[in-house]
Amino acid sequence: MKGEMIMAGNRKEKLDFHAFGDNLRKMRLSRNYTYEQLAEMLGVSVRIIYDWENGFKYPHAKRVVEIAWILDVSLDDMFLRKK
Repeated sequence: MKGEMIMAGNRKEKLDFHAFGDNLRKMRLSRNYTYEQLAEMLGVSVRIIYDWENGFKYPHAKRVVEIAWILDVSLDDMFLRKK
């Protein structure tokens, strides 16, 4: 799916699933959440947080919305590569 175009605001951006894991890690750490804390908030295992952050697995869309809500970020922030 890497390279699929999505709309981000009024501009087109490339969807980057590798960015998801990197962004999740950065956002989790910026809020001082441990793997354990985020996993508990989401009702998932610590291993799944690790797998998402390292690109081994990706959450379903409903879960991505939940993650964005917990971290108080937009969906764009979850998938767009920061420059």
